[in-house]
Amino acid sequence: VGSEDVYKRQVASFLFRNTRPEIEQLIEAVSVYNIAAELAENKNHVHGPGSFLPELLDQMYQIDETTFEKYVHKVEV
Repeated sequence: VGSEDVYKRQVASFLFRNTRPEIEQLIEAVSVYNIAAELAENKNHVHGPGSFLPELLDQMYQIDETTFEKYVHKVEV
């Protein structure tokens, strides 16, 4: 399982049972993944793909609303 597979599953989990997702749901799914990736990358014990992927999964599991709001950066285009 690579990080691309994790990304696809993350988006799918946010859209489960929703055949017509709102753009906000897609933005939130991608944002959670990106925030978790940034947090995982900044851990001292992460030195490559072998240590990054487990930490990415841990960070995705641990993200709560407070963490999400702290790190999300929405920009209107």
